[in-house]
Amino acid sequence: MEMATAEMPGFTSTAEWTAQPEDDSTGATAPDTDEFMREAASYWQFRVGEAIHRYYFPAIVITGVVGNTLSFLVMVKPHNRNISTCVYMACLSVSDTLLLLYQGYSIWILPTFNLHPFVPLHCLWNMFTSFGFSMVGSLIITAMTFDKFFAIKFPHKSASFSTPNRAKIIVLIVAVFSVVFNLPQFYVTQLVDGTCMPYARKDIWNQIFMFVSFVFNAVLIFGALIVMNGFIISAVRGRSKLLQTMGNAENTSEMTKQQRSVERQITIMLLLVSFLYLILIGPGFVHFLQWLVVSPTRDPLTYANFVLSYNICQKLFFTNNAVNFFLYCVSGRKFRTDLKSVFCEQAKTPESDSSREASQTALPSSQI
Repeated sequence: MEMATAEMPGFTSTAEWTAQPEDDSTGATAPDTDEFMREAASYWQFRVGEAIHRYYFPAIVITGVVGNTLSFLVMVKPHNRNISTCVYMACLSVSDTLLLLYQGYSIWILPTFNLHPFVPLHCLWNMFTSFGFSMVGSLIITAMTFDKFFAIKFPHKSASFSTPNRAKIIVLIVAVFSVVFNLPQFYVTQLVDGTCMPYARKDIWNQIFMFVSFVFNAVLIFGALIVMNGFIISAVRGRSKLLQTMGNAENTSEMTKQQRSVERQITIMLLLVSFLYLILIGPGFVHFLQWLVVSPTRDPLTYANFVLSYNICQKLFFTNNAVNFFLYCVSGRKFRTDLKSVFCEQAKTPESDSSREASQTALPSSQI
């Protein structure tokens, strides 16, 4: 989802955006912009919003890059490469890291250190990459959720459908689709008074693209995730009762119990990633709709409220790109074990590694 990042001018610090107040009677631009900005900056909402951007955002970037790198190293370990969900999670780590690094450079380093203002080419490329990377992440989460949904809905077909190779192909298709879908950003984005603004054109094509983007992200992706996650939770609860009964049977081997434990852990990891995505991205859609109705430059207080709400929603958006590592650590004992092996590779023995691979590949890749 990228709408949450698109409603404010160009991922720049809000201090870099010189608001153009509207004249109450004609709607024309008022002449005293400096006075408008000084009055807006006097409100606590404006100052808190700027503080969130200045101090919280670099913490997100640093934490997210380190966490995503560790997640990637775990997900590409040999015994995880046979698991389709791990392939998706590895690709998601890459997408999230690239988005955080690029946005950290564009909207924090450049304005904070006054290195140089936006130029038209940088503006266009910034918006295209921002929307592109965020859409890739959204679609990977959707594909990963569908992978688990399909495995539960059609268990007899999951072994042939939910394979690592198919996951790689789907990720490639997602990347190409995101590039093509966001090509209109080069048309609708404009540099306005030194500020990079998406959806800045005033023609029908801009309105159509904005509407299609919102419907695709806010309705289709959100709706699909809610429906599929609801089905997965219902199915997992029903299966847990069945497995609890089966677990009491004498013929249930220890290997089977371990396989079920691994499946349960990765399912929980997937659900946490999906639901946190919905929670952290959702406010951005509300924010987008709110400021379509209310002009943020109507008066200084409205603009100060806009600065605060924008920075909260934008940083929630970026938090989504930084927290998956912690979700994996909390919900997956297998992930924590693999993470330790990243730092203590010599502690493993060939026998332990091969036995773990055998236990995990005994199930279809999507079922782990």
